[in-house]
Amino acid sequence: MLTLFAAAALVSPPVAEVGYAQLMRGEDGAAIVVIGADQPTYDPAKLINLAIAQARRGDADAARRHFQRVIDKSEITELETATGEWFYARTLARRGIAMLDQGVFGNGDRLALK
Repeated sequence: MLTLFAAAALVSPPVAEVGYAQLMRGEDGAAIVVIGADQPTYDPAKLINLAIAQARRGDADAARRHFQRVIDKSEITELETATGEWFYARTLARRGIAMLDQGVFGNGDRLALK
């Protein structure tokens, strides 16, 4: 299965601001704090990782809202996944919603890298 976590677009190595390291360690609460869930963001990597962290903590409604915000964005952004593959942010967000619908999230098994 595809690992969805996203890091900062076009930046290597991954930066802490998108919560990648925390998600990789399964620290969903820490990822939410690092990403800044209380701060408005339009960064698709942050939104995807925030959605993943929330989904893994059981808040599917919040996760769905963040995935949908990525889908609704007008600009096209590519993100690198934890497996090193590059995908359009909207594609990752659509997959995230499908995974929510299938009940896949849990125990830190999905992320987006950059």
